[in-house]
Amino acid sequence: MPTQNKRFMLSVPSDIETDAAEVKRRLFYDKPYSEMYRYLIRKGLDAIKTEPSHSNPSKDRPA
Repeated sequence: MPTQNKRFMLSVPSDIETDAAEVKRRLFYDKPYSEMYRYLIRKGLDAIKTEPSHSNPSKDRPA
């Protein structure tokens, strides 16, 4: 059974782009960007799941 993926566009500030470029060079040099971003998103989602439920991410985000 084929996997159905959803596409979306993501805009990021230059500091995140710089960090992502470093991760790509160091860990994903032989992989597509899409694989790297899926990995990073999954790690972030997993980290959020393990945070205490009283945590409010909107307080941690820059405006």
